[in-house]
Amino acid sequence: MASSNFEKEKQTLLDYVNDNFELLRNAESSLSTLIQSFLATSPELSGATVTSRLKGRKEDIKKFSGKYQSELEKGKKAYEIKDYITDLIGVRIICLYEKNI
Repeated sequence: MASSNFEKEKQTLLDYVNDNFELLRNAESSLSTLIQSFLATSPELSGATVTSRLKGRKEDIKKFSGKYQSELEKGKKAYEIKDYITDLIGVRIICLYEKNI
């Protein structure tokens, strides 16, 4: 349940990621494979490189703190950090040529 207690919500996020780590890792792998397969169907994109990663937990908390925490706490609004972190998985596609973007 949402609260205004940052330390409690931080631990809730850490528990959420830990509890779902394997699911998130599988989603990252599947997404990367899907994008690579899609790019392989296009000859002009065959040289593109795809990298992916799970975003770091500390990175997520830092992002929340910088973008949302002060406003939520100023307005005394209850929150769950995970509701504000929409990018637990990062994917980067590097193309050889700008025209391929």
